[in-house]
Amino acid sequence: MAVQIFQDLYQLTEAWPRPQVFGLIMDIRRAAMSIPTNLSEGQHHCTGAESQEFVQLAGEQLTALQNYLQAARENPAIDGNALTPVLAALAELGQLLRNLAAPRG
Repeated sequence: MAVQIFQDLYQLTEAWPRPQVFGLIMDIRRAAMSIPTNLSEGQHHCTGAESQEFVQLAGEQLTALQNYLQAARENPAIDGNALTPVLAALAELGQLLRNLAAPRG
């Protein structure tokens, strides 16, 4: 799911006007890619505590990504309506991350 969100955002940001929002595009892409990267790295660690750190990092990047997209939504050079499905997918991913981060036992 996280990789699909990155791919969707990459394609979506391709159409955005570079001069107005270049830095925002790079921030969005970086945050979007760090979510699946952290989850993948977390899966390869043996202990639950180490794995949980990576889930937390993914959650922090998800929050940053949501903030970047809200800022983009307010930019008149960007079609904010096109972000609605991505924001909905991020909300769903956020719930999955909260479930992963919930204490077990």
